[in-house]
Amino acid sequence: MAKEKTNYVLALIAIVAIVAIVGLTFFFTGAGANVALTPTSSDLTVEQQNVLGEASKKPITGCTDTDGGQNYGVSGYVIYNGVNYYDFCSGNQLNERYCYVNSKRKLVMGTQAYACPDSCLDGACIDTSYCGNGILEQGEECDDGNNINGDGCDQYCNLESNWCNDTDGGINPLVKGTVIISNGSQQTDVCRNTKDLFEFFCNHINGIEATIIDCNYTYGISCSNGACI
Repeated sequence: MAKEKTNYVLALIAIVAIVAIVGLTFFFTGAGANVALTPTSSDLTVEQQNVLGEASKKPITGCTDTDGGQNYGVSGYVIYNGVNYYDFCSGNQLNERYCYVNSKRKLVMGTQAYACPDSCLDGACIDTSYCGNGILEQGEECDDGNNINGDGCDQYCNLESNWCNDTDGGINPLVKGTVIISNGSQQTDVCRNTKDLFEFFCNHINGIEATIIDCNYTYGISCSNGACI
């Protein structure tokens, strides 16, 4: 009777052991096969290790700077995540957009507040110490003694191909002015009679246009020498 009991216990232990072995085998060959393990360096070839090493150093792209970086003398913009972010001025301070690699090795956009030494205009620092002094110097295509656009020589002392300039600033009946355009044509404000003024101005396509101003009706004064006085 004791011997039969011992055999029964041994058989039970054997069954438990078999079940345990089958379970472990199923885990490692079945369910365990779906578990993604991170390979160690010992699991990779030298070539695979080099590829992974280089990939970890590369930043994520997605930022482009059209002026090449922190270029204060050129107005540019950054394309970041599909959106354009432009350089812009706040008084004499330039807000310069640029791309840089952050601590996570990602290429992202930054903005630097830079104080222009002279002046800031249209998203760039400019040097007005010589442009506009009426003297043609190195780097200038023209210099008409001012920094005004629309008179043939722009604010950066570059020649303008299609321009219109009105010496009285536009429709200004109280001041006699002359409109000059790039092809050499010009017209001067003139009185048609003692009350009506032919006022010339630049239109939206840089051409010469005119309107009639009734000086007597508008201002209660007469027209004389090309202006309401």
